[in-house]
Amino acid sequence: MFETSLLRSLNIYLVENLSHTVLSIALVAVMLALFRIQHPATRIRFLLLPVVVPIIASPIYYLLFPERYELALLRLDKWINIETLLNRPGQWSVSPKLLTILILAVISFLLFRSVLTLLAVLALPRRFPRLTELENPQFYAVLNLVSGKVGMKPPTVLLSPDMGIVCCAFGFKRSYIIISRGALEQLSLAELESVLAHEVGHICRRDGWLAFALVTFRNILFFNPAIHLLYHRILRDAELAADDMAIHLGSSRLAYAASLVKVGHSWRQSSTLGSDVTRCFLGRRAPIKARVLHALKEPPVARTARDKRLLYITAVSLAVGLFFVC
Repeated sequence: MFETSLLRSLNIYLVENLSHTVLSIALVAVMLALFRIQHPATRIRFLLLPVVVPIIASPIYYLLFPERYELALLRLDKWINIETLLNRPGQWSVSPKLLTILILAVISFLLFRSVLTLLAVLALPRRFPRLTELENPQFYAVLNLVSGKVGMKPPTVLLSPDMGIVCCAFGFKRSYIIISRGALEQLSLAELESVLAHEVGHICRRDGWLAFALVTFRNILFFNPAIHLLYHRILRDAELAADDMAIHLGSSRLAYAASLVKVGHSWRQSSTLGSDVTRCFLGRRAPIKARVLHALKEPPVARTARDKRLLYITAVSLAVGLFFVC
């Protein structure tokens, strides 16, 4: 009885999550296009709605309204039934108990993957040696300059032996920047300032937390293809938002675009740190061409107050509207 009840609950949640995600993406896409919201940082807030709202909506609905399933709603879960799909008379049959065990095992494994990702990031400071100010005073002069512009304490710097141009920020409670020996040798001071401004932008925006949350959501909602698409799109916009912040901190658009081309070419050739940290943890980054074009383009007029109101209106509309879809 417990297995059947749990399987039924999982079936309802699966169908609701898929339908809620699709409807949320549709509404968010309309809002972004209708009001021409182009700032990457603002787009990220809107794109997070189709990720977060469908995850928490169903449990909250049933917690506040236990009889919700008995109401006259749009019952999409009638279209998909896990138990029916996996039990074909005369062909194959899977018992509810075995299916429940398999589902719980998959969920546990994917949550374990998220924990491993977190542990791998936390282990990085023990893997790479620190770069001290005495070893490279010029680098620290640039880092202190960039950090001072945003009023933050300079992050701890770790040195990678990679001879390619690689630099990435990470950390949760404490911020770190890993920079390769190749970056220190090949980048001019102006190029180094552009690279560090981009990474400081990630730290200020707390993109490490954003990336970890997205990895966790993607692992839990492995059955939802839309989440995988949103994962890559949000991380792409996170790169563009960090580019915007680097330019805001004083880098000229042309010089910054030139630095992107140089670093991007070397990053593709680098195999040690690039594949081990940035690709595995942050996933696929924004294409260099898209980032260069974005850096060279003058930003649209900021409408912070309007965009914030639109975000609240969209969130409330989803919270109310999705109640009637199950």
